[in-house]
Amino acid sequence: MHDSFGRSHNLQHLQPSSDETLRQEQNLLAWAAEVLKRQLIVAIAVFLCVVVLSVLLVAMLERFYTATALVVVDPTESRLLGMMERGRQDDAALGVIETEVEIARSADVLDAVIERLELAEDDEYRYRPSSVNRVLGWIGLSPVADPLMVGEGARLRREAERAAVVQNLARTLNVRRRGITSIISVSAESRSPEKAAMIANAVAEEYIAFQARSKAMSAERAVRLLDGRVEAMSANIRNVEDRLDLFIASAAERYGTPEVATRVRELKTLLKDETERAGNLRADAASLARLRSQDGELEDIAELVGGGTLNRTLAERRAAQTFLQQAGPDETERANAVRERLAEIDRTLETTIGEYKQNLSQARQEAKDRIGELRAELQSSLGDISIPNEGMVEFYTLQREAESGRQLYDETLTRLRQLELQSNFAIADARIVSRAMLPEEISFPAVKIMLGLGFAAALATAWGAAVLREQYIGGYRSVDQIEALTGQTVLSSIPYYRPLSGDLANALVEEPLSPYAEALRRAKLNIDVMLDFPEKLSLIMTSTTRGEGKSTVALGLAETYALAGRRTVLVDADLRQPSIASMVGEAQGAGLFDWLTRTDVPLQSVIYPDQRPRHGELSFIFGGSRDELPTDRLVASERFGELLKALSDAFEVIIIDTPPFGQVVDAGIMARNVDLSLYIVQWGATSQIEAWTGLRELERARASRLSVIVNQSKEKSTSYAYGYGYHSDTKA
Repeated sequence: MHDSFGRSHNLQHLQPSSDETLRQEQNLLAWAAEVLKRQLIVAIAVFLCVVVLSVLLVAMLERFYTATALVVVDPTESRLLGMMERGRQDDAALGVIETEVEIARSADVLDAVIERLELAEDDEYRYRPSSVNRVLGWIGLSPVADPLMVGEGARLRREAERAAVVQNLARTLNVRRRGITSIISVSAESRSPEKAAMIANAVAEEYIAFQARSKAMSAERAVRLLDGRVEAMSANIRNVEDRLDLFIASAAERYGTPEVATRVRELKTLLKDETERAGNLRADAASLARLRSQDGELEDIAELVGGGTLNRTLAERRAAQTFLQQAGPDETERANAVRERLAEIDRTLETTIGEYKQNLSQARQEAKDRIGELRAELQSSLGDISIPNEGMVEFYTLQREAESGRQLYDETLTRLRQLELQSNFAIADARIVSRAMLPEEISFPAVKIMLGLGFAAALATAWGAAVLREQYIGGYRSVDQIEALTGQTVLSSIPYYRPLSGDLANALVEEPLSPYAEALRRAKLNIDVMLDFPEKLSLIMTSTTRGEGKSTVALGLAETYALAGRRTVLVDADLRQPSIASMVGEAQGAGLFDWLTRTDVPLQSVIYPDQRPRHGELSFIFGGSRDELPTDRLVASERFGELLKALSDAFEVIIIDTPPFGQVVDAGIMARNVDLSLYIVQWGATSQIEAWTGLRELERARASRLSVIVNQSKEKSTSYAYGYGYHSDTKA
């Protein structure tokens, strides 16, 4: 129990409270607001650029229109006509709609649309070989783009080009099922609204036509299959009936009276004649059906029908056709009359052929009935014949075989007639319920959505640019930014300033009321406040890299302390590239390097009082001679420690100008031996990452105190504006 309470208490302790979460959110919002405040111009510029680019992109995109036709898959008409296939009642529930969708966007349907609308020559869909395909074609690796192919190769090239057109069309189509309904939407996209509607309707129509053709072809294949089966079954029935007739005739000869035998022979003769007549009628019907199914000429069919009157009609028809072929422009009226007569003749032939077909069917039925009567009379004669039991068994076996064969034949024949009807009247299960209309609005680009996304992207990009500039790239642009990112206090922001004389080394004396001089005095004040107005003060100046104004600030701060009456010495410890001597117009004599490397050089010989008038009690220790020795050994030596002790006894303020800490480690060695380390950051130029890294390394070097001074600032602040105005009023 106690352990459970302890674990629960620990978990509650580990989980952040709602107040802490709220504070974190508030801090995050405050940080974001500060970042936007400092980088507002950058964020606005990036935002506007992205928005303008988005608008231009949307404006440059090619416009497309989409038209949609709706097709419903409904086999109701086929069911009403009795042509609905068994097992097809629940097609929609069985997922056949998805199959129909695939058929609607199949290559055969699209190829028919291309042929119908002549899209192979349309600029939007025709094949355009790329440069790569052209090169591959010239070297024989691509049949599509090889212009030299002939024969079989040329055929392959044409087929490949046609396939490419089909693919181009397929990419502009969207055929899909609407939800779980039986409706298929066919959407076509094109640069032209008229073309989009035309293609959508054409695809829907060709799909329906393809479905009807497929059903007709399936029915025709089944008809051919069943037709052969019916013929085989008919032959089998005739064979059984012939055997049955032979059995009766044989029984009459063996077991019947002479009168019965004679009657049976007569019936067999009549049955044979009627069977031959039925066979001839069946052959004529088959020939007529074959000519009809093959779209035979009326003359060929009429010749099958025959007849003197019909022959004269055919002769008249041939004469009319010959006249129309040879008629001149001046025989228009007669040609029109002949055409009317030719149409009348064709109608007469159709009527005659129809009557012949009807009469043929009637004659076949009469022959069939007569054969049935003769066979029944033949079988009834068995009552007058005494047949042994074993003979009757054979008779009944043949009789049952004939009956079952006839029953199966009738069923198959009925199915054959149904399939013939389907092949002649193939009705598609799909129909158009809504034709594609001309689209009024463009479908691509979606202007509102794309502009909305562009606006969101602009906001995100602007925020990213602001954070990137704030945290990683570019220089520091404000005091708040430096303090927020480095965690160090900025003692002063020295403005970008060019004195009238052009020499910053004398600016404090020549222009004591300038913003530059005021910023240095502010730095001095903040240093004194930070260190509680010490009697003795030692500090170093360093920076990230050269050219950031480190030595200039060191000289200006030293002059400020000296003008305030403090005994000040400025030590040029940048032994690799000393610059203080040239800045104050002194020759580079013996200096710090000489004193650190030679024991015969007295300290007083390297201390140079400032020879310039009105600069107070300021002295210098210049860098002196230059050598290739590592300078970190010198500043880490006991000799350098003795120097600091001696200078501390002789001066109140010691300012040491060190090499850039981003390039040389000397500042890190000296930082632990002074009261304060000042890191110079050039406004808008010093790398944020490098400055942050340098400050962290100085902290790890155990610098006693660390602060930042901004140099060459171009930040417009109210304090500097007040300073300018105040000094102007004073001068006036």
